[in-house]
Amino acid sequence: MSNPLLLIKKMNDGAENFATAMSQFKKKPKAKKAKKAKAVKKKKPAAKKKDKVVEPPRPSPFALHDEVWVNTGYNGWSKTKITKTIKPSGGAKQWTYEVGLATVGHILERNLLPAKIFTMMATDAIRMKDADFTLSLNTTFEATARILAVYRHSQKRPWAYYVIPDPDVLYKDYKWVAKVYGYNQNMQDILYVRPVKDIDLKLMPVSSAPQEILTYLGLHIYNRKWRRDENAT
Repeated sequence: MSNPLLLIKKMNDGAENFATAMSQFKKKPKAKKAKKAKAVKKKKPAAKKKDKVVEPPRPSPFALHDEVWVNTGYNGWSKTKITKTIKPSGGAKQWTYEVGLATVGHILERNLLPAKIFTMMATDAIRMKDADFTLSLNTTFEATARILAVYRHSQKRPWAYYVIPDPDVLYKDYKWVAKVYGYNQNMQDILYVRPVKDIDLKLMPVSSAPQEILTYLGLHIYNRKWRRDENAT
């Protein structure tokens, strides 16, 4: 055959040549595939914590050593000074005070009146009292005026009257919700509308003569609520 399919060649070198020939048929090692880089997961930015809205503490209406009139209950109002201020607690907003009177304990702000609003006060005035006719007049004229009778030392009759036409300029009835022992509680109290140092109310004494105090009340207080009816017969 001129083109044999298989050519057999005699190997004269023995086993050594056979080993060499066989080595030609060894498989070449496969190239190592490059490892794919693992995709790095992007971390989500941490959610920003919402700052809790903290209501600023309510400032004290009165300051240490302020001169005040204190409602002692049994003897009307007595003049003294603030000796200690006590912050509200437990969801309350009412400030408490100690004053220079041994006969009373802790006093709530609603039971105090600033002495500075009473101008031209008698130097020997020792006591104030809510006038007996306040309720009946306010009911009749649908008003909220506060009428205070002032007594001087050793006098049984009032020296003069002071009238607060609208107590809302000093204090109001407030409502709010507070968390108490983990539960929301509806709260309500009479609180000063602003610190006393920012209150500009000035009251003048009115004569204690019955006709003069009634005239004053009619002209300056209750007249604001009532107008003449031109059609009245």
